[in-house]
Amino acid sequence: MAITSQEQRTFVLQIDGMDCSTCANTIASYVQKKGCRNVSVDYAGGMAQFNAGDDTDLDKIRKGISDLGYQVVGQTDSGKQSTINPLIIKLVTSICLTLPLMLHMISNVALLHDVHFQLACSIPVMCIGWYHFGRTAWNALRLGVLHMDLLIIIGSTAAFVYSMIGVFYLKQSDYLFFETSASIITLVLLGNYLEHRAVEQTRRALKQLQHIKPEKAWRINFYGLGKFEQLEEVPVSQLLTSDIILIRNGDAIAVDGLVIDGEADVNESLITGESIPVHKQKGHEVLAGTTILNGSLNVQVKKLGDHTTLSSIIRLMKTMKARDVSIQRLADRITAVFVPVVLCIALMSFVINYIVADAGITESMMRSIAVLVISCPCAMGLATPTALMVGIGFAARKGILFKDASVIERIPKVRNVVFDKTGTLTSGAFRINKLSCTHYSEQQCRSWIYTIEKHSSHPIAKSLIQELQSAETADLIGITEIAGRGMQAGDNQGNTFLLTGFYDEQQGLYGVELFVNEQSVCRVQLSDEVNTGATQLVAELHHLGITTTILSGDRIQRVKLLAAETGITQYYAEHKPEDKVARIDELKKQGTVMMVGDGINDAPALAAADIGVSLAAQSGITTDAATVVLLRNKIESLADAISISRLTYTTIKQNLFWAFFYNVLAIPLAAAGYLSPMIGAAAMACSDLIVIGNSLLLRYKRLR
Repeated sequence: MAITSQEQRTFVLQIDGMDCSTCANTIASYVQKKGCRNVSVDYAGGMAQFNAGDDTDLDKIRKGISDLGYQVVGQTDSGKQSTINPLIIKLVTSICLTLPLMLHMISNVALLHDVHFQLACSIPVMCIGWYHFGRTAWNALRLGVLHMDLLIIIGSTAAFVYSMIGVFYLKQSDYLFFETSASIITLVLLGNYLEHRAVEQTRRALKQLQHIKPEKAWRINFYGLGKFEQLEEVPVSQLLTSDIILIRNGDAIAVDGLVIDGEADVNESLITGESIPVHKQKGHEVLAGTTILNGSLNVQVKKLGDHTTLSSIIRLMKTMKARDVSIQRLADRITAVFVPVVLCIALMSFVINYIVADAGITESMMRSIAVLVISCPCAMGLATPTALMVGIGFAARKGILFKDASVIERIPKVRNVVFDKTGTLTSGAFRINKLSCTHYSEQQCRSWIYTIEKHSSHPIAKSLIQELQSAETADLIGITEIAGRGMQAGDNQGNTFLLTGFYDEQQGLYGVELFVNEQSVCRVQLSDEVNTGATQLVAELHHLGITTTILSGDRIQRVKLLAAETGITQYYAEHKPEDKVARIDELKKQGTVMMVGDGINDAPALAAADIGVSLAAQSGITTDAATVVLLRNKIESLADAISISRLTYTTIKQNLFWAFFYNVLAIPLAAAGYLSPMIGAAAMACSDLIVIGNSLLLRYKRLR
C-alpha cells in the first residue's frame, strides 16, 4: 500500500509513570501493535514519538497506555498534577513497615519476633509491591514482553510465600523471610524514587523554557497618533502580527519582534547561552523568552505562539529526545533478552545449589532470589538517555541546539568539516585592505565614495559606508545607479563621477574604483572580513585530527586567499548548489562529513552531509536542513558542539560498561551465596545511581 503524506504525521506524547527502559519498551510494543510506525519511547525524557495517519484514534492509544499503568500527560494536565508524588507515599509506607521487620534481627523485643506481627507488617508492603511492580509486569506479559518488574515480583513473592509456608505449614521460625520480601520491595522503591529525582533534575531546563513566557502584554493602540495612543494590557494569545507592544524594565518578552523605538539591555542567556546582556535599539530583533534588564522598548510583533524561536527550540528538544540512537537500541535489545536469561540463571542457581552443592532448600532459594533481584537491568536502560539529556542541556547552555539525538553519536566520528565561505568563515561584510589615491587627497576621495555609496543598497556599499563613516558628506548631485556599471554623480562645477567595481582575476583582488571626469583617481581594495574565532576553530579541528575544507561558489582566488588566512589546506571554488552536493557525496566516501553553511544555496549540501550545521540567524530553509544550530551565531561554538558530543558519547559508553560490569560481577556472587537478596536490592539501586551520577558529572567537565 502506498504511504501518503498524511500517514507520515508525527505524534509526540508526554508520559508519566515509566520506571525504566523496559517500561519504555512495553509502551513501544503496544503502540506498534496499534499500527504506528517509527515508534520511539524515551524513559528519561518521558516522551513517546511515532508516525501515524491523521485518522489514528489518539484517544484510544492514550487510554491503552493508561491501561498499561502509565499516565499520558496533556497540555491541560500540568495544573492538575498532585503536589505529592504517589511514589513517595508508597515508599514512606513501606519503610515504616519494613523497619520493624529488620529490627527483629538485632532486638530481643518479643513483639518484633512474633510471626503474626511480622506477617501483618509484610502484607501491606507486599500489596504495594504487587500493585506497583505487578501491574506493569502483568500488562507487559499480556503484550509478550518480559518486564524487569517481573524479576522483582517473582523474587519478593517467592520469599513471602516461603515464609507463609513456614508460618502455617512447617511452623518453624527458620523458614521466615518476611523481612527479605518486604526489604526487596522497599529498597527497589527507594531506587525508583532516587532515579526519579535524579532524572527530574535533567528535565528542569526544558520546563523553564516552557514556563518563561508571560501570559499578558501591553499593546499600544493607535501607535504613532500622538495623544490618541492607548496602552492596553491584553492576553498574549490576542496579539496579532504587526501589533506594537511596550516592554518595560524587568519584563519578559513574549514574542519575537522588531524594535521600532527605545533602547534596552536584554538578557538572552536562556536562548543563546550568552551571559553578557545585549544592547537593543531601533532595527534590532528581540526573541520570546528573553528579559529586559534595564530600559524599555516598543516592539512590533513578528512571530507569536508556536512560531517563535523559543517555541521552536522547545518543540525540537521534545521531538529530538524521543528519538533513538543506535547504541541505545543495542542496550534495549540486550535488555529485552536479559529478563528470560536471568530467569533461567535463577532456576539453574536453585537446582545447582540444592542438588549439586547440597546447600539446602532454604539457602538455595535465597540465592536464587538474590539472582533475580540483583540482576534487574535498570542501569543498562538508564545509561544512554540520562547521558543524552545532560549532554543536550549542557549544549543548550552553550548556545548549541541538537535537533536530533543521533547527531551526538555521529559527531565523534566526523573526519572532515566542510565550510561554506561567505557568511560562515567570513561575516559577509567587507573591509578596506588598501586605498590608493591619485590627483586628489585620500580625505577628498573618501568623502566622494562615502556620499555616493549612501545611495546604493549593494552589500559592498553597506560595508563601505560602515568603513568610511568618519568621512564628511560631499556636495554631489544627480546620484543614480547605472545597471551593469555602478553609481554615477555630478557636482555644481560640472565634474562627473563614476564609482564601479573591479576584479583582478590573476591576483584575486577586488574592490571599487572611482573615476572623476573618466580618469581613475582612487582604487579601494577590499577583502572579506573573516569571522572572529574562525582561525582558532580551524586550528582546534586540526588538533582533533579533523580535516577542514572550504566549499564555495566564489572565485578560486578569493577562496585560496581565505584558505591561506584561516589555515585550511583543502578548498573547492566556483561550485553551484548541485556541485556542492556532488562534492559532499564524494567526501563522504572518505569518512563522516560535517557541513557548515549559512545561505539558502547551502541547504542541499547541509541535507546531503552526515551532519549539517547552521547559524541561527540565517535562512529558515538552512536551519531546517541542518541537524545542529549554533544559537549564538558564533562559528567558534562548533568546537564546543564537537567537544560536548564526544564527552556525551564517552559517558554513554562508560555507563554501559559499568552497567554490564555490575551484572557480570554480581550475578555469580549472588548465585554462590555471597550476596543476600536484601544486599542485592540495595546494590541494584546503587548501580542505577552510579550511572545517573556519572551522567550528571558531564555538567562540570571542561570542554577544551
